[in-house]
Amino acid sequence: MEFTNEVKRKHLKAFTKVMKDSKGKGPRNIAINYLADEIHVVMEGHISEYEKYLIKNFGQEAIELLTNFHERDIKNVEDNFNQHIKENYNLEIYELVTDFVSDVFVWKIRVR
Repeated sequence: MEFTNEVKRKHLKAFTKVMKDSKGKGPRNIAINYLADEIHVVMEGHISEYEKYLIKNFGQEAIELLTNFHERDIKNVEDNFNQHIKENYNLEIYELVTDFVSDVFVWKIRVR
């Protein structure tokens, strides 16, 4: 699916707002890559100071727990994102790639 620059800006603004609403802050850096039938949202600077504290003090155990929480929240993020863009298609998050050490997240989204 082809998206206009206006729609791409709308996606960027909506995803940033959804992240800010759910985390209390927006990501430090966000980019959206458009592929044939999917979108990849790449975010840096997404984890909170508290999450950094947990990772520093509890290591892999904290990473596994935080990954679980983020994966369980995918449906909420997806619903909020679709409500913000209000288009005649839906975007379905099918995978979340998390890297808590580098603080990089990739939301893989199918266009439906």
